[in-house]
Amino acid sequence: MDALYNTASMAALDGDVAGALGRFGEGERLARELGDDHEVMRFVAAQGYGAFMTDDLATARPLIEESLTLAERTGDRFAIGAGHHMVAQVARLEGRLDDAASHYREAIRAMHGLGDAASMTEPLQGLAAVKIVGGDAELGVRLLAANAAIRERLGGGPPPEWLRLGDPLGEARSTLGEEASQSAWNAGLTMSVDDAVAAALSDDQPPVSKRK
Repeated sequence: MDALYNTASMAALDGDVAGALGRFGEGERLARELGDDHEVMRFVAAQGYGAFMTDDLATARPLIEESLTLAERTGDRFAIGAGHHMVAQVARLEGRLDDAASHYREAIRAMHGLGDAASMTEPLQGLAAVKIVGGDAELGVRLLAANAAIRERLGGGPPPEWLRLGDPLGEARSTLGEEASQSAWNAGLTMSVDDAVAAALSDDQPPVSKRK
């Protein structure tokens, strides 16, 4: 299974998206025959990611939602966090901001619980963008700044095309004005990881219910 997954991944990196998706689909079929939920989850998530990256959100959505359901079933805590982030990404691009925010918060909670601050920065940025678009620009800017400070300490980061945030900081500056946005940014830079998580979850709603 690993060999099939890895060859599919290499095909994707080489730009052969159709070939990659075909191999991921083959892996999914084999995993289902074996009754291995964890492997099914891995191959389904990869297909969902591929559809997302080619802007086929209608195809991506059921795949990544299924991968999250399987992650919850298997109890894979990292996959649960990553699954919530993937669901949130599609929801945000579809304009379902409340749904996106709920899933981003679940991803933040999961990654923070694992002590994985690096992975937590992705949903933190996504939630910040949702907050800005949704009318809470001040909190959004603070979260973006906190995220930038965490990233500076840890280094690295996901490919820009994966997050697809646009320019939330520019939008926030237009909303708040330069002085207020700079003040929010400076406040965010002083946040610890725990502070950033507390701020992100400050208006949390009840946890997202599991899908059928």
